[in-house]
Amino acid sequence: MPAKNALLILGTAALLGAGWLMSVAPAVQAPIIALSDAPQVRQEQAGQPRAQGAATRAPAPAPTQAQATLIVAGRSYPLILEVNTTVLGAMQELVSSGVLSFTGKEFPSLGFFVESINGVKNAGGAYWMLYQNGTQSKVGVSSVPVSPGDVIEWKYE
Repeated sequence: MPAKNALLILGTAALLGAGWLMSVAPAVQAPIIALSDAPQVRQEQAGQPRAQGAATRAPAPAPTQAQATLIVAGRSYPLILEVNTTVLGAMQELVSSGVLSFTGKEFPSLGFFVESINGVKNAGGAYWMLYQNGTQSKVGVSSVPVSPGDVIEWKYE
């Protein structure tokens, strides 16, 4: 039997069931391919074909720590924090390590207001102003999350 006819019979058998192949063409000796032996069809990602036998790689886990810098009146404090720690949380960690001091007051509807940093108090119309990556913050210190690479700066203005 020509190979073309054998493929037609095998294809039809796959549609109708293996029993039909045995009753219609019992003399055909064609190898049976198990699904596990069939060539693997791999999905392309972002238009890039995958190499044959390439392992599937899980997405990289989101970082759990952020490296950032806190600057107070020109003095830098390197930070390594949990992602989404607020600036207030970062400052509290620096207080715990003994390298920074600050005072302030919590306002229920506004958050935490910084009144002094390293002994320098808000006075005479000058206040501690918070900047994140060079932009003055529009929200309070307890609402600003620290992201990887951030430069957080307190300026006395």
